[in-house]
Amino acid sequence: VGPGDDLEDLARVATAEDWPVSFSASVWHDCELYVKGCAPAIEAVAGRLLVVERMTSAEVSDVAGTAMVGKPAPVVPEWAVSRS
Repeated sequence: VGPGDDLEDLARVATAEDWPVSFSASVWHDCELYVKGCAPAIEAVAGRLLVVERMTSAEVSDVAGTAMVGKPAPVVPEWAVSRS
């Protein structure tokens, strides 16, 4: 979350489109649910990084993928479409 990252872009869209507070809150909640669904992968990658300090993209994918085996895929909200 920083200048030029996803949430900054989303905030810019929300402001430009004058999203109601209730919709903005539902978007935030959907984001929380998505990240919660990714938690096993996030935790596995973070734990591995504490041990090895550096990982390639392929290593991250392998560790994250292994951590998600048997877990439900995170649900991508309907509103999360590319705006580019």
